[in-house]
Amino acid sequence: MAKLQERRAGVEQGGDPLENEELSILRLAVADNEGKADSSPYEINGLSFQRLKGLCVLSSYYRPFVLCFDQTEFYGSDRALVNALGSGVEALHATVPNQLTIVTTNAANWASDMLPVMEQALRDRFSPAIALEGITETQARELIKARLADFQISETAATAFIEEGWLAARFTARREIGVRDLLITAAERFRALAKPTAEPRPKAPMAELFAIEVNKVRANKALYQYNQDCLMWFVQALADRLRISNVPAGEPINPYSYTCACL
Repeated sequence: MAKLQERRAGVEQGGDPLENEELSILRLAVADNEGKADSSPYEINGLSFQRLKGLCVLSSYYRPFVLCFDQTEFYGSDRALVNALGSGVEALHATVPNQLTIVTTNAANWASDMLPVMEQALRDRFSPAIALEGITETQARELIKARLADFQISETAATAFIEEGWLAARFTARREIGVRDLLITAAERFRALAKPTAEPRPKAPMAELFAIEVNKVRANKALYQYNQDCLMWFVQALADRLRISNVPAGEPINPYSYTCACL
């Protein structure tokens, strides 16, 4: 019963219909099963949005939802995609209660590619951007020490790891750097110090990496379920790639759409 209820929740939010047997078990009327197998993408989107709105209304009895749009840099400067994002945020802001919508983006991409092609009325729905700050050398020193302490690395060893000008060299060009960049660089240094004579790990062939990813998918039974969103994304990617291949010579190509299509 619990699995059936979980499936119904997923089906409802996706705008898909329930089987008659599922309706009977859950004691639902046919009128509660608004989804249709032959629904158009527009109808599915409308139904999904109404169900999301209902879910957020119910959340007033518990706590609000946080909705996040991530990896928006792949929209590039595609006017249709950027304004679709803006329209979605505008609809959430105007009609869906008890929710906080967050849009994460690369600052340079947002300012130079997306905002210039977004309609002004849609821009006004966004609050002032919250820029993530970098990390200073002093903060970096404390962060690395704390991470090493989690693995019972002594204070002496941690100090030796940070000193000898290694950390200072990371900040010669800028006062602040990204936390992710710092941790990646620190991890590389840690591995180099742990095995100074070890040869670099050989790069795996593309076929082997692909086989690993295929096995991951095969091991996850939940991914066997049909997902129309994946199919729609794949068709859109192919359409974008076809459009790019037919662009007349001398006409600019959107590099973000190109990357998305190739992936």
